[in-house]
Amino acid sequence: MHETFVYIDGFNFYYGALKSSGYKWLNFSVLLEKMFPNKNIGRIKFFTAPVKFRPDNPLQVNDQRTYWRALRTISNLEIVEGKFYTSRVRMPRVPSGQLVEVEKSEEKGSDVNIATHMLMDGFLKRYSTAILFSGDSDLVTPVRMVRDVLGLEVIVVNPQLKSAKNKRSSKMLRDAASKYRPDIKDSYLRDSQFPDVFCDKHGRIEKPKSWLSQSI
Repeated sequence: MHETFVYIDGFNFYYGALKSSGYKWLNFSVLLEKMFPNKNIGRIKFFTAPVKFRPDNPLQVNDQRTYWRALRTISNLEIVEGKFYTSRVRMPRVPSGQLVEVEKSEEKGSDVNIATHMLMDGFLKRYSTAILFSGDSDLVTPVRMVRDVLGLEVIVVNPQLKSAKNKRSSKMLRDAASKYRPDIKDSYLRDSQFPDVFCDKHGRIEKPKSWLSQSI
């Protein structure tokens, strides 16, 4: 057994490395070849949730569906879905402290799903190395268990450090990992894009028009 399984925290990756970039049309299979050329990638598990329609961003639902369709052309990639919730809560306005009603969106389930899949795959000896793309310190315990209890290698790549406002790394997550990589090179993201137009068994897949207009 010398396979590597990859676990990608989709929203963590998006908000950390992709949201403000022109690299959203990312082919993770190509990215992994560039970042880990000496690893035999067995399975890629992408953990995310279907977004809800928002009037301020009416295209995001279709854009996400299009991207998922592109990802499903990667034969060894599996999309594992959580839930996306939107609720209205009262929060203090800065600096007055006056309570105002805001719409709050939260993605639920991905951290539990990642931990469950990574531990189960490890217990079943499906991999010798796990690569985790996340900066979520909630995953410290499963990372440590895979390393210390199962005796398997865990490489953590923190995509959050691509964002200027997330320069603090999770020390606990770094310490729990066998190896820790604090960022992802822009050149890797740039050179790991799907073609703007390509086909699957259902027909043409086109990069979302709003993504085409973004500068790289």
